[in-house]
Amino acid sequence: MKHTCILFILILINNINIAQPLFVKNEIIVKIDGKVGVDCDFSGNRGIQNAIESIKDASENNRYQILIYPGIYKANSTKDFNSEGSGVGNYAFIRGKDFVSIKGTRRDSVIISGELPDNLGKSFSYASYQTFFWNANEANIESVTITAKNLRYPVHIDGGQLGMKNAKTKISDAKIIHLGNSNDAQNWPAPHPIGLGMSDGQELIVENSILQSPTRALAMHTNRDFKKKSKLVFKNCVFIATGADKDLATLESLGSKKPDDILLINCKWKDGYVFLAHDWPYLSTGIENQNYNHCDLKVHGYGNSSFLWNPNFRGYALKVVSKSDDGSVRFDPNSSAFSAIISNEKSGEEITLYNGEVCKDGYSYRDGKKEIRSYAIGHLDIGDEVTFNKKFIKSLGKRLGDCSIEHKTLVVDINSKHYEIVFDKNYVGKGLNNDNIPASFSNVQIIDEIKSVIGDVAEVTLWAVGNDYYPELSDCIDTITASENILNGMVVYKEKSGTVRKATKYDKKIYGVALDDIIENSMGRILIRGYLSTDKNQRFKVLTDSNSKIEKGDGMGISETPGLASKSALNKIFFAKDDNIISIK
Repeated sequence: MKHTCILFILILINNINIAQPLFVKNEIIVKIDGKVGVDCDFSGNRGIQNAIESIKDASENNRYQILIYPGIYKANSTKDFNSEGSGVGNYAFIRGKDFVSIKGTRRDSVIISGELPDNLGKSFSYASYQTFFWNANEANIESVTITAKNLRYPVHIDGGQLGMKNAKTKISDAKIIHLGNSNDAQNWPAPHPIGLGMSDGQELIVENSILQSPTRALAMHTNRDFKKKSKLVFKNCVFIATGADKDLATLESLGSKKPDDILLINCKWKDGYVFLAHDWPYLSTGIENQNYNHCDLKVHGYGNSSFLWNPNFRGYALKVVSKSDDGSVRFDPNSSAFSAIISNEKSGEEITLYNGEVCKDGYSYRDGKKEIRSYAIGHLDIGDEVTFNKKFIKSLGKRLGDCSIEHKTLVVDINSKHYEIVFDKNYVGKGLNNDNIPASFSNVQIIDEIKSVIGDVAEVTLWAVGNDYYPELSDCIDTITASENILNGMVVYKEKSGTVRKATKYDKKIYGVALDDIIENSMGRILIRGYLSTDKNQRFKVLTDSNSKIEKGDGMGISETPGLASKSALNKIFFAKDDNIISIK
């Protein structure tokens, strides 16, 4: 029984309704206990997948929808994970097909479940089994509950770099629940409800849905060398992550080198509240693909629950910070070592960022004032870790090469004084023309050489620029001018004039916490809603007046020292969400 429906799609362009071309939509009915040819097209536990596999002519102009009636459709042994297209390492109960959508008649009564016994052996590959493997373009999932137990994921979408290129998928009105892995099945340690590996230009929308896990409610990663950014949208969703570590989601930026969008709108979370963001493993290979900024994620949105952002990116650039008040730091782009270890792009265009940082000649700098020091940061990744393809290609030693005969020089201007750093050794050694072994000189050794010239006047470090990124949520972040110098982590008060200053013990409310060092009369980011750690080693934190432990529920106010939080303050105006975690509202 195949039903043909006519669907009219109307879109609004410039306030004019334009009727779009018609297309035929084919509907196939599945019932768990139906009578084929009488009240359904497919029946039984495998009815959904049999319906998908029966379709051979789906296309953009010949779409299908499989309508699923109430029942529990369950895979509970390895032989049940034999959908068409399954193979070693990617077994699935239900496998998607392009232009074929599924829709339940009611979310809570249409249950699609995958579960394996937890005693199949510690070496059994539980990671190879999932309830849904849905690498399918324009194939939506709607109004169903999908569960997994002792499996990889309930829903797995991962086409690698190109497998889901430019694909569009929507999941709506769904419950996606991982019930956990026990005993032997714990050899897969990441029982997330959705596992996402985004492809070049891929778009995925999840709306009005619930994602639940005993660990993290979301795990996603991008891929390498995209031509077009990917886009991931969560709208009106609930994330539930019951793990003891409070981790809610893992976002992995793996070298797309595009501003991959993650849009969060009116989403709520329970139990977990920590967003982890990192670049492990960074997939791009080749020296030309080693970006100094490994954070390609752009997180936007509004109306969400508060969270703690915890970045841990690599992509290390050379940073020189003046030790004196005021002043400036500049690299000379004409010095011979500049293109090797600072930047190979010498654009004369000048771009000024929100915090007064200037990008010019292929590197960044900002002048300081008083306790906020001036600095300059290179735009090459000079980390000495091995690349994804096990090559040593980007460290200072590899980039400098053999300077024993033809020396290279880096000129640094610090507070208008010239310093000339001469590199005169064979830094690469046996690593010359051999990317399988590291350079003879480590980054630490070469930085020590730089310090021998400028160490009295400047600090020299490797800086992971990606860790400076903070999600751009419109109701959580304000970029605003400071009326005085404010250090990263200081609590601030907003004046009637619209500027911010350090909060004092006399203030009855606060505006937020500075996410950057902000120079007087310059702009910087303020977190006005969210959670921050009191760990001074974190990139984003709240500065306190002591090293004493902050315990869950502790009331906090402003110290005798303006800008610093204190739990001994009499005027309590914000509280600890958890041990050493402050809630800013």
